Amino acid sequence: MAGGGGVCRNDKGKFIYNFAYGYGPSMTNTGVEFRAVHDGILLCLERGFSQIIIESDSNLVIKVFNNEAKTAWVWKGWRTLIDRLRGLVTVNFVHTFREGNGMTDALAQIGSFS
Repeated sequence: MAGGGGVCRNDKGKFIYNFAYGYGPSMTNTGVEFRAVHDGILLCLERGFSQIIIESDSNLVIKVFNNEAKTAWVWKGWRTLIDRLRGLVTVNFVHTFREGNGMTDALAQIGSFS
């Protein structure tokens, strides 16, 4: 079972909310990352945020959204959905190392059990 999660913090690093979702079986790591990015942006939109920074330890996903890598056909649907959301807010994508992503990884584990 695949799970994704994320943490929202304000510009000072203060915790605002988090999420953890179960995505079901048979998803690749990159597919889960695309879906978690989508869900994170959607939640930020619902809460009225207009400027978002997505940090991910998936260098591939960051490169895709920074137009430094092509989107594989299998993820084009998620890319299209995310690009539509990006048209509503300002989103910057930044790579973070796995060591800096512990809380999100823990939330993804929780999501995989839901």
